[in-house]
Amino acid sequence: MMAFILAYGFNTNGGALALKAATIGESRTLGYQIHGAGGWFTIFIGGMLCNCMVSMGAMISTSAGNKVAAAM
Repeated sequence: MMAFILAYGFNTNGGALALKAATIGESRTLGYQIHGAGGWFTIFIGGMLCNCMVSMGAMISTSAGNKVAAAM
């Protein structure tokens, strides 16, 4: 999403900031590549845990909002 915004929907060159963002993303990905299947599973499990954390945050905020509404 950051690359899309910096390059105005990929209609222009994003400049130095977009190049730096691309370099960071590429180096993070290639860092896991050298570990083979273990690196792939590390990324996969990290993504699953991130999704779980976001889902738990949504559930907690919903339940807290319901508690406030019920108390009134």
